Amino acid sequence: MNELISITLNIDPTDFPQSKTQLVLEHDGENWILDGKYGLYDEEVVNTIVPDNVANKAINRLRNHKMPVLPLSMLTGVDGSTTSLTFRTINDCHKFSWREDKEGYETLDKFANKLLEWGNVEYKPEMY
Repeated sequence: MNELISITLNIDPTDFPQSKTQLVLEHDGENWILDGKYGLYDEEVVNTIVPDNVANKAINRLRNHKMPVLPLSMLTGVDGSTTSLTFRTINDCHKFSWREDKEGYETLDKFANKLLEWGNVEYKPEMY
């Protein structure tokens, strides 16, 4: 599955925008590389290799998941952090954005949490 694919995670806290998190998972032809910045004013840096079998398993879970296009819970409330995942391949791009703990996005939340775990990012919304 090591085709040209790039997955970008952005977490933008509403109340403290200077503490956003951005991670990018890409395959460099040999390895999956997770790069990014996080923390207050982007002072923390991530640069780690993710094993092929680990990244491929997580990506395959996403590929096989069915998700509602617009969960009804998205129609109310604007508090909390906005999380987005952008998936790019050589042929297309798909972006998903949602607020914390919104119904229907549990699989994307789990994948976002995996990216944070792989990068040793200790992101907790209550930190900010």
